[in-house]
Amino acid sequence: MLFAKNDVLGERNRAVVEKAIYGPLYYAAILEAHLKSTVGSIKRHGENKGNRRRRFRMDVGDVRAETDGFLQRSGPPSLDFPFHRDNYYMLEAYLPNRGWNKEVEEWRYMPASQHERDVEFVKAWARRRKEEAVVEVEVEKEVS
Repeated sequence: MLFAKNDVLGERNRAVVEKAIYGPLYYAAILEAHLKSTVGSIKRHGENKGNRRRRFRMDVGDVRAETDGFLQRSGPPSLDFPFHRDNYYMLEAYLPNRGWNKEVEEWRYMPASQHERDVEFVKAWARRRKEEAVVEVEVEKEVS
């Protein structure tokens, strides 16, 4: 039952992302949802008094503004990647390909080509997965 729900959710997300590749309004909606999630996560972590890690400098006005202006200020000094659940829940916000460099006090970004390589990797993976599913169905037909 749980796997079926994950499949449905994954398919729904895939469809939205696919539309965003060709439709700027879908892309904008994804960015808006990501910003809302990021702001909520930073706010939630900020309210956790037991967590003393370096934080993004976001105040109530930033939350009300519903923009990403606060991301121009300094932030946590690392490029943490949420590669497993514990890292994800401890991560204040995941801002792909961006990290605060404490020594020079500025944001550093991965090359723009990195995003394109990531997208191409995901597309190739999805194509292979789809092709494998087709082969699997054909084999099942031959067996039965």
